[in-house]
Amino acid sequence: MNKDFEWLKWVGLFSVISIIGAVLYFIPNKKVTSPTIEQTSTTFKEEQSVVHDTQEPLARSYSEVVFGLKSEVGDAVNEVPPVTLYVADLMAARNVKWDELNQISTTSYGKVMKDIQEEALKLLCSNGVVTEIYGFNSQQGNKFYEAGILDDSGKVYRVVAIGSSGNIEAESRVKFCGQVTGRLHFNNAIGGTTTVPFLVGMFDLPANK
Repeated sequence: MNKDFEWLKWVGLFSVISIIGAVLYFIPNKKVTSPTIEQTSTTFKEEQSVVHDTQEPLARSYSEVVFGLKSEVGDAVNEVPPVTLYVADLMAARNVKWDELNQISTTSYGKVMKDIQEEALKLLCSNGVVTEIYGFNSQQGNKFYEAGILDDSGKVYRVVAIGSSGNIEAESRVKFCGQVTGRLHFNNAIGGTTTVPFLVGMFDLPANK
């Protein structure tokens, strides 16, 4: 009988030692796990920083971005040329002002009418009278103004103006500069077709400088 108790005592002692050993084993492993998570978090932050630093030199100016759209410029019939509103939203997002806009290479009315692809997105300016003007919101929530301008030599332009339009209304005299986003062909009042340059830019106003 005593031998049986002796055997049980040894079994119990062995069990206790095994439990203590297991506890001592798992406690250090928990300590190792925590720094591993922190290290992973730090590594992730470092990777984000590396990606950010890599992308930073790739930042491009408005002019570089917009001229990447040159192949999208073309002719449109009875509707705004498709790339027009994209250029307007981009111009608004980059907060382009009069001086920056006027650094873009220029073209002329005649050159645009001759070859729209060659003159695409170049700058064209007009001095004349506003024939009509109305405001609208783009899908990006930007407020723009579409207008018709009859210049002093009788040439017609259609434009989308970003920024301020001040007190400009129909019959106001204005100076407008904008990038060529297409040629618009539309039906006129006498049953024929009129072709005009379509521009995106701004009025020459103090608020746009």
